Amino acid sequence: MRDIIKHHVFEDNDGTVQWVTNKGNKVSYSTGQTWDDLKVNKVNVPWHHVVWFPQANPKHAFIMWLAIQERLTTQDKLMKWYPLKTFQCELCGKEADSINHLFFGCEYSKAVWLEVKKLLLFRGLPTNIHAIVQKIAVFSYRNQIWDVINRITIAATVYNVWQERNSRIFKGRRRSESELVKCIVEGIKLNPTSFKIKNSVSMARAAKNWGLDLDGSRLVIKHLM
Repeated sequence: MRDIIKHHVFEDNDGTVQWVTNKGNKVSYSTGQTWDDLKVNKVNVPWHHVVWFPQANPKHAFIMWLAIQERLTTQDKLMKWYPLKTFQCELCGKEADSINHLFFGCEYSKAVWLEVKKLLLFRGLPTNIHAIVQKIAVFSYRNQIWDVINRITIAATVYNVWQERNSRIFKGRRRSESELVKCIVEGIKLNPTSFKIKNSVSMARAAKNWGLDLDGSRLVIKHLM
């Protein structure tokens, strides 16, 4: 780091500190420019708009991000640390859970996802999180109502399945598939956001499917909590 700074920073004849950018331009020193030049620039992954977008619920987005990158502490990872322990999915009890199992290879979570996606216009979505993300990533750059709802819904489903799994392990609380579906749908409807889009057939259908309010040119999801 010292070598980089020595290379970039120098004092001009009038005593002012100057900075040479990565493009070779001499500018007045600023922390912002320094950060831009020293940080590691990485190309955005194709699915980043699936997770991070203005209407996203931050908690849901974070768990979705971890799930896509397979960074959640699932049982298949714990098996490597505790090879003598037997693990079983808390949702179905048939095998150790993993990202692909929980989202949505497990009988329980698959039943939840199949029920939730009935409310979506794009019903041909698969039952594997990576395949789902690949499908909706193609349209995730658009701000059209169904593209936004698709992203909100998959993130809410992933988040709630993960919460149900943890609730069963750490709190001993269990909900049926129908109870979890109701929780997901109601949670989406109570999400504190709104969509400013043109009044259209799609907008009316979204309002009808989800029981939402049409307020002029906005589809409003009221926050009642």
